[in-house]
Amino acid sequence: MLDDYLNVLYDYKPHERILPQIKKYTLAKQLTIISKHTEIPKIRINDLRHSHASLLIKEGVQAKVIQKRLGHNDIQTTLNTYSHLWEGADDEVSDLLNNLSPK
Repeated sequence: MLDDYLNVLYDYKPHERILPQIKKYTLAKQLTIISKHTEIPKIRINDLRHSHASLLIKEGVQAKVIQKRLGHNDIQTTLNTYSHLWEGADDEVSDLLNNLSPK
């Protein structure tokens, strides 16, 4: 559905916001309505933001890219907020290095 919506937008650029005019209150209200009419549990707007960041971290996206997407002025804000999600990254790197084969 989102692809269909984007296709009807005039002169849409991938770096632009999809819903530039939407207010926080309006989005929160829509999430409540969706929750009431579906089996999807209600989620706060900030939970969507955290879910987005968590998914990016899980997929191995660089912290600097996540910082930019979240609009943090300082990389420390991103790292301090989401550092617990990088726990275990050392194990992943160790596994990666152990599984490298010489060429």
